[in-house]
Amino acid sequence: MSTYHYDTELNVPEVAEILDCKETYVYRAIRNERIKALDTKPTRVRFDEVTSYVQSQLPPNWQTYFKPEQV
Repeated sequence: MSTYHYDTELNVPEVAEILDCKETYVYRAIRNERIKALDTKPTRVRFDEVTSYVQSQLPPNWQTYFKPEQV
């Protein structure tokens, strides 16, 4: 797996790899506004949007820790 900076723009296959799901799931999440896309042609998503989505899917008392890459 690659290291991403919080403002890295990802394409749908990259998001699917991070979430360990199919691309159709990512497109559905974007269409249902659970993941906010930057552009639609081609579809691009910021890495911090992916981390926000993961956090929103966890139970309320769970917490994730993301350390942004040092620039």
